[in-house]
Amino acid sequence: MSAGFVSPTEVGVEPAASVIRAAIGGADPSERHTMQINVTGKHLEITEAIDAYVRKKSERLVRYFDQVQSINCVIEKEPNAYHVEFIVDVAHHEDFIVNYRDADLYAAIDLAIDREARQIIDHKNQVRNHKHHR
Repeated sequence: MSAGFVSPTEVGVEPAASVIRAAIGGADPSERHTMQINVTGKHLEITEAIDAYVRKKSERLVRYFDQVQSINCVIEKEPNAYHVEFIVDVAHHEDFIVNYRDADLYAAIDLAIDREARQIIDHKNQVRNHKHHR
């Protein structure tokens, strides 16, 4: 070793690659796409079962587009139905918003996620194919 030179590992500095991996969620690919999922209820208590169901269904959106940053789900109990709203924050684009009403809560969640997936897939195809028609 030359005089005056100290290796970054000797002083406890991590290599840049490991710092970057830590910033994006870890070295393991399954940990990379960590995103915030918020589930809130209006006139309805969000049970663990509802929360788990929304999280499980929402995680599939990352499979379609990896730049999903956060997902907010608002479930509102109406007199004869449930109103489900998903707001998905995607990098470099305005939020995608989907609303769906159904008498069955789980059906409303499923159909809202299907609509959200369609919006995200269309956006991904537009970005990938550079289709900018005016």
